[in-house]
Amino acid sequence: MLNHLRNTVKHTAIYSLGNLSTKIIGLILLPLYTSYLTTAEYGIFSILEVTSQFFTAVVSLGLTAGMMRWYAVEDDEQKRKIIVFTTWVTTFILALFVNVAFYPANKWFSSIFFSHDNYADYFLILWLWVGLEVVNRIPFELLRLKEKSLLFVTLVIIKFVLILVLNIYFIVYMKMGVKGIILSQVIGNLLVSIFTLPFLLRNIFLKFSLTILKEISLFSIPLVLSSVATMAFALSDRYLISYYLNYSEVGIYSLGYKVASVINLFLVQSFLLGFAPLAYKIFDKPEAKRYCARVTTYFTFAMIALALLLIFYAKEVIALFSSGNKDFVLSFNVIPLLCVAMIFRGLTAIVSMGLHYVKKTKYNLIIVVIVAVFNIGINFILIPLFGIYGAAVASILANMLMTILFYVYSQRYYFISYEFVRIIKLFLFGIVFLFLASFATVFGFWGGIIFKTFLLLLFPLALTIVKFYNHEEISRIKGLLKK
Repeated sequence: MLNHLRNTVKHTAIYSLGNLSTKIIGLILLPLYTSYLTTAEYGIFSILEVTSQFFTAVVSLGLTAGMMRWYAVEDDEQKRKIIVFTTWVTTFILALFVNVAFYPANKWFSSIFFSHDNYADYFLILWLWVGLEVVNRIPFELLRLKEKSLLFVTLVIIKFVLILVLNIYFIVYMKMGVKGIILSQVIGNLLVSIFTLPFLLRNIFLKFSLTILKEISLFSIPLVLSSVATMAFALSDRYLISYYLNYSEVGIYSLGYKVASVINLFLVQSFLLGFAPLAYKIFDKPEAKRYCARVTTYFTFAMIALALLLIFYAKEVIALFSSGNKDFVLSFNVIPLLCVAMIFRGLTAIVSMGLHYVKKTKYNLIIVVIVAVFNIGINFILIPLFGIYGAAVASILANMLMTILFYVYSQRYYFISYEFVRIIKLFLFGIVFLFLASFATVFGFWGGIIFKTFLLLLFPLALTIVKFYNHEEISRIKGLLKK
């Protein structure tokens, strides 16, 4: 088990480095957006961004997840190459189809999402963005499967540096606003696809297999349907805020959401990039269940620690990166609530893997549809009453429900004895430290920052009070301290 843990930590660390780099670039972009865009314009971009994410999930049909599952269990290298080629060709055709089929309906889409057709030309660029994102998923997933984490991260960083440079050019020099942002995404994805092409060509065999496509599709389509439902509940808050409130409120909420999403984008995704391929390989081994339980505890610890970091310094960071724009600084207020939602989303990602391993993906669809309906319904109730705070609370309740449902169903088919006592201790101490941080204002600006920093450093040490660490972990910590 120790070797598996080391491999997971190794690849997670590398992926985390890449994601950290992209997040830094994202933070660099924030003052650019807040300086050259109003909160309303940022809200419009947020609507376009979540629309792109939604259609990317739909158009991809979940085929990359199917490719990963079949590739990981296949030993024959030629069959592996056929799996990759079949999946890539299919996604390319789907990407081409969406650009051809949706082109005549751009005005209609603009009217649906913005109540008028003024942004029809935005959608023309958006479909190119969607198509390129779908096609690029194949070589990037292949890099994960081959455990080429360094190359994966290098390409991710190249992509986001390109997007950063293009954003500066189109927004600052060309004064293109929102259109410049989405155009940057298109060109950045196009250039990266050129970089990944040689690697892709080395790992395909020019043979299309309908049999493989059918097998992967039967596995993937329930997943894509659940993915669409997931996107519906994850993104519907932005649409409903724009419906009940205005684009300015969407912009404020979206900025807060981006800060809280650091938990998902930096930690959760990085962890899954390293954990998922290794977990699929060892699920049938005796040590697998103990390994998954222990990893879940460590993962929860990391998520709560990162959430505390974000909440403690969110107001100062937003003020810095929004150039003091008072409208954007208001987003600080929803960050604690959204961080809690992100923690439950992270737990869902890991407790649901048992269902994927036993190929019971139909339950994904059932669960996520239930949660999506619940989330949309509760947003309809809470947003008119509490505005963006209602949307944040709805996100917590929906993600909590999804975690519970996935846990219940996964345990039926792949039982894991999770370390619930230790996880509960983490949550309780997280609440205690949030309460203590509320007294930081007493010490003034810099005194408050020092006080909150002290609390962060104290958090892992304070867990010894409730005997969170076992004897093995204490011994290893002592060994590290000696070194």
